[in-house]
Amino acid sequence: MEKRETVLEQFVRVFNQLNALQRTSSAAYRGEKLYASELQVLALLAERPMIKISDISSTLYFTVSAASQLVKKLTARGLIEKKRNIMNERMIHLVLSPEGEKLAAETSGLSILSRITESGGQIHGEEERILSNFLTRVENSLDSALREKGK
Repeated sequence: MEKRETVLEQFVRVFNQLNALQRTSSAAYRGEKLYASELQVLALLAERPMIKISDISSTLYFTVSAASQLVKKLTARGLIEKKRNIMNERMIHLVLSPEGEKLAAETSGLSILSRITESGGQIHGEEERILSNFLTRVENSLDSALREKGK
């Protein structure tokens, strides 16, 4: 087998492992299970406070309806708070509540990003450039496929 095929197969395996970890990630909050999609929203709000539902939708590749339902659920649990924009009263931004911040910090190790950061911390120089170029091509291809599907 060619080196290129081996590397691509390895990439697919790693992607599948990350996907499996993401699907099975969960945490408990006040005796209720929080699912991977909910943890993703909390992690995103921890990284980027004061975002809108549409930002969650586009960043995490959820439909606006799905993102809205997740926000409603997390708000009802007291993990997210809605804040009106001072300049535009119709615009609502989302932030983590103190409980949401605590839970996001406790579960940050469950995110795909933290797994990649942990394992990829040793990449430097030429390796980083090559990997970045490869991932950019993959990302562009996936973005194109998602646009065709209307996501």
